[in-house]
Amino acid sequence: RFDVDSGEALPPIRIGRAQFLNDVASLDGEGVLVTDSAAGRIFKVSAHRTEIWFESDAVSGLNGLWVEPGRVLVIAMDGHVYAIDRETRALTVVASGVGRGDGIAGLTGGGYLLSAWPGQIFYWAGGETSPVELHDSRAIPVYQNDLSVSGDRLYVPNWEPGSLTAWSIGESTGS
Repeated sequence: RFDVDSGEALPPIRIGRAQFLNDVASLDGEGVLVTDSAAGRIFKVSAHRTEIWFESDAVSGLNGLWVEPGRVLVIAMDGHVYAIDRETRALTVVASGVGRGDGIAGLTGGGYLLSAWPGQIFYWAGGETSPVELHDSRAIPVYQNDLSVSGDRLYVPNWEPGSLTAWSIGESTGS
């Protein structure tokens, strides 16, 4: 942890019962959410407090997070994208067929980009549509991990070969 204004290091916040912390997403100034991929949990971490925000024995491998008004989207290593209602914490499968899901990012014009370990990138329009594979680098191998969108760029860290891939994002298809 660091103070944003001064850059000063702050004491760490311990997350008890955590097994395999994975992705982090901002929760509208209320702290951050952190997936625990080994335990089917999502923790909420605020300035001085940690709590279990979501937990389910029905899912495991929760990974990438995308926070929206009213819901949090979570891509999981079981190949599903889940929506978790922010108020009730009800869990719903909203997409499937993503292999070992790793990352999710919303696009400004609508839709989402999804990554799957070890090397696929998908576009998902949302709703009842199925994700469409845009890129597969498993044979090379370039392992696509989590992903981030900033403006018109997609950034993907690559576990193997230890690099970062960046693409321009087109407007018509989200790819």
